[in-house]
Amino acid sequence: MAIRLHSLFWLAVISSSVFAANDMEQANSYDKDWQPAWIAHCRSVYRVIGKTRGFVLQIGDKFAHVNANASWPRSGLGKTKEDNAICDWCSATSWSTDNAIDSSNKNGWFLAVSPGWPRGMTAANMDSVGFLGGNSNSTAIPAYTDSLVARGVVEDGRNYPDNLQVDTVCAAFPDAQFAVLNIGSKDIAANRNPQGFVSNLEGIVDAFEKNHIVVILNTLAPDPDFTKPEAATLVSSYNIAIRDLARKNALPLIDQYAEILARRPETTWQNTLVQSGVGLTDHSSEFNSASNPYATGGDPATHTTGAAAQNVGYLLRSWLTIQKLKQVKTFIVDREIAELDAQIADLEKSRTQSADIKQRDPVTFALADTSAQANRTAKAAEYLDNAATEAADDKDRLSKILFQKMQLYAEPLRNYDEAAKVVGRIASECPSEIGVAVNAVARLADLALQRDDFSAAIKHYQDTLTNYSGKLNADQVTQLKIRLAGTLVKTKMFESASVIYSGLAEESSNAGTRLGYELQAARGLANAKRYEGAIKAYRKIVLENARNLNVCFDAQKAIILACQDSGDLAHAAAASIRYFYAASTPQTMEDSIQCVAQALKSLDMNLSRANAFLRFQKYGPAGEDGKLGTGDDLQNPLAALNGVPVSPDADELKALDEALTKFGNTLADRRAKGFLNLFFGRPAQAMSEFKQALLSCPVDAKSIQAAANDVSVGLKAINGHLFATDSFIEFFLYGPNGKDGKSDLVDPLKDY
Repeated sequence: MAIRLHSLFWLAVISSSVFAANDMEQANSYDKDWQPAWIAHCRSVYRVIGKTRGFVLQIGDKFAHVNANASWPRSGLGKTKEDNAICDWCSATSWSTDNAIDSSNKNGWFLAVSPGWPRGMTAANMDSVGFLGGNSNSTAIPAYTDSLVARGVVEDGRNYPDNLQVDTVCAAFPDAQFAVLNIGSKDIAANRNPQGFVSNLEGIVDAFEKNHIVVILNTLAPDPDFTKPEAATLVSSYNIAIRDLARKNALPLIDQYAEILARRPETTWQNTLVQSGVGLTDHSSEFNSASNPYATGGDPATHTTGAAAQNVGYLLRSWLTIQKLKQVKTFIVDREIAELDAQIADLEKSRTQSADIKQRDPVTFALADTSAQANRTAKAAEYLDNAATEAADDKDRLSKILFQKMQLYAEPLRNYDEAAKVVGRIASECPSEIGVAVNAVARLADLALQRDDFSAAIKHYQDTLTNYSGKLNADQVTQLKIRLAGTLVKTKMFESASVIYSGLAEESSNAGTRLGYELQAARGLANAKRYEGAIKAYRKIVLENARNLNVCFDAQKAIILACQDSGDLAHAAAASIRYFYAASTPQTMEDSIQCVAQALKSLDMNLSRANAFLRFQKYGPAGEDGKLGTGDDLQNPLAALNGVPVSPDADELKALDEALTKFGNTLADRRAKGFLNLFFGRPAQAMSEFKQALLSCPVDAKSIQAAANDVSVGLKAINGHLFATDSFIEFFLYGPNGKDGKSDLVDPLKDY
């Protein structure tokens, strides 16, 4: 009887796999219980004006940053007419040449995969906390809201090699309409609890929706570490939380997990759809990620998948995404068009009934706008042409009508030549309308950028700044300069861009904005191979931001890179050691140790000192046996580095002294002075500041802990290792007699 029951059990499993629908209807059914709610909610978020038709971001972790994730949408086999239509709609086949760094591409899969760094422009090896804060990995990405700055940051894999930040991504792609969100695998690896994860996920969704980007959620695939049952349990808990969030917040859902189990029940997904230790599979013995998903047992007529989608995880995932986008487009985009046609009829009636010609204009603009949204573009142009004819003698009115027509040609028609003609007409026929004329000429530059005609864009920006210099307000000048600098960067005219950013920094009264400009100016000099100027610019950033250690760490890392790129290996080693001196978090400590080891290896052309430094960090002066005075004691490799200028030179010392005079003797000021001294290679002076801060800090746990931590950083810099902290902590807590009451401890701070 037991044998028969066992056989019946497997028969049930096989039957559920063979006879499951595994079609588009099933794939899109997991959110049907709240479908009316998500349709209503998504339509409230969805926008057309200012957006690019069919621009769908693919947002995700490392599994989104692989070519296999984009293969079938881009160039896969067996697509049906409906599949091809949705791929055309979301520009899935658009791929910039040679995976170029091109944030203007409107293919979300390209943005996720390109350009081959450890991250793409919308996907990275990040967890939910890191995506919110921009700090999943090494160099953190700040939250930028300026679109041009944000685009420059997501394109910048040199300074930000493996992080993304949600607000910066939203700002970089403000014209996106939808975002498919796949994140959570790194949260699983970090063993983050589901409640914390889904709270972060909700924050990410909120960020996109504030920018009118409709979010489509996705559950996680089974965990690739087959040996850890606790990981499988956590994946299941995460997916329950994701489904609950989709229901609560009225969001469409792709249930990747359920679809995998529908094709591969129990654990048969192992090494078929999910590869052990890796993740989703990109090929099998017969199929790959671009194979026909309907072949061998499927049916394209009913959008039922076959054997390929049972054996290639990435193929299944991309097919599921395409099917969901069909449904979302039908309910959100297409349904809106029918309603827009009804609005057009009402507006036409209202316009006909209006006796005042000027009062007709808002209705005319609404008619043109609504017609454009409904893809009735010829009719939209006709409305504006008729209004322009009526307004020929009223330049104020005419300029506004023509501006609307220019916007129509630019987007959604993308007929830039016609748009440019209209802009020229505004500038020539309505010279008295300065504001409109300035906006029109500036818009010419935008149109040139959309055609990738960068030289024309630069000329238009420069002409606008020159011809209207006395008539522009400060905000207009700033925005034009930002756009000009961003365009110069795109044409690799880095030095010219740096000059503009430097000027903007001098003009800015906002500290955060000024810092952003200064960083752009420094990067411009580095990219222009003006390394000496770049290093000075980054040092200035350190001097002016001593209270913001994250900024200082990023600037110091940039100094190291500039020294390396210039071939000055001695100064690269010195900058790395200064970074090690100042490193105060586990992350910066680990990073700085690797930087020093790399710098010593490059300087020496061998591994001797690099390995000695790494051993010293691992074991301290006592060596591997942990006992001083034995044969394996180690010496500090940084104690005598001939030819490595760790101490500041005369110019640096002068700049440092000027910066230090701006601080007083508060705890915050002493801390800032201490870290500035470390960043400039003066650990003894830093130690003196940290000691005074410790002596004068309030007697509460938080203040004492902070001051003691800074002292530990100073001792690490002076001694070249962290083990010196142990004796300081024991002396500080228990005095000269030590914890055991018998030790004869020496005050480690007595000389400072």
